Amino acid sequence: MNFLCIEKTLTTDIPLILIAYSAGVVGAIGVAWAWQLQGWQIKTLIAIDGWGMPMSGDFPIYRVSHDYFTHWSWGVMGSGDESFYAYLPVEHLEIWRSLQTITGWWLHKNSSGVETVSPATAREFIAQILEGGKS
Repeated sequence: MNFLCIEKTLTTDIPLILIAYSAGVVGAIGVAWAWQLQGWQIKTLIAIDGWGMPMSGDFPIYRVSHDYFTHWSWGVMGSGDESFYAYLPVEHLEIWRSLQTITGWWLHKNSSGVETVSPATAREFIAQILEGGKS
């Protein structure tokens, strides 16, 4: 577990943002949990096509899926805060290569838990999260 030990020169009061793709989501959620146990703040986890990985944590989690079926079936294991799925569906690798051209649906949740949907690209969804429009 040495890879989870953070250099002493870094400060734990800077919230971390994790972005993971595919099988990397497994490691990212584990690292986020472990870092929190060490006193680090996790600002956001953006999970891109990490289908099948349970998504829960004491930090905002955003999911990006390459099609509706992946979005729906992955959501059964924890839906996260907000999500995006491609419509029309694209290949798994395409979502990583072409975030700026993948169009689909951004699923927003308001404070009451009511979900609304708006059109967006995967890039717009991720950019808004990174710019602090969501967290």
